[in-house]
Amino acid sequence: MELMAGNEIIEHIGNTIHKDTQQNDHYLDLTVKHIFLLSGKGAVDFGGSDHIIRPRKEIPPQKIETEDEYGWWHLTGGTYLIQFNESLELGNLAGIITPHTRLLNSGAFHAPRIVTGNMSVVEIHLMVGTQGIDIKENARVSSLYVMK
Repeated sequence: MELMAGNEIIEHIGNTIHKDTQQNDHYLDLTVKHIFLLSGKGAVDFGGSDHIIRPRKEIPPQKIETEDEYGWWHLTGGTYLIQFNESLELGNLAGIITPHTRLLNSGAFHAPRIVTGNMSVVEIHLMVGTQGIDIKENARVSSLYVMK
């Protein structure tokens, strides 16, 4: 098993923002579409009949100047849910989503997530440190590696 090249991965991804920028030698950057605040408490049981998904509320990005094309999310410390712009069409391939180095260097992270198959909506939990973080709309925050 080996890592797929970025120009091969792009063939399995929908809704990219800018293919040339997102494509790298052996991975593809994923970009932020929505960020949700998680509230309330979830529940997990053995069989799933008592499973409760944590409630979420979308946080709208804020533009600094009214003429700005993109806004920013100003997040304080805590746990959030990120929804990516991109969709996955991996079929029987397996991939792993990891935090982008710039995200880690800016005081936030997420656990790696293994993904397979086709996913029209891709989400991941984001943990933000106590100092907070500002994230611009469509920022590249994660990297997708695919094995072949």
